[in-house]
Amino acid sequence: MIQGHCECNRVSYEADCEILDFSHCHCSQCRRLHGAAFATFASVATDNFQYLSGEEDIKEYASSDD
Repeated sequence: MIQGHCECNRVSYEADCEILDFSHCHCSQCRRLHGAAFATFASVATDNFQYLSGEEDIKEYASSDD
């Protein structure tokens, strides 16, 4: 079981499955936002993912038009 939440705790989620893939991003934005040399991201099956709270607070963000 994987569980997590956003920084302000308004959105929480869980995934009852194995991680399908993961990656580390070393771009300047990820390094700045995470205060580390890289940020780690994991992929899970959408069928096994669910929001526990705050789904209505999810917003879309793009750092550029690309």
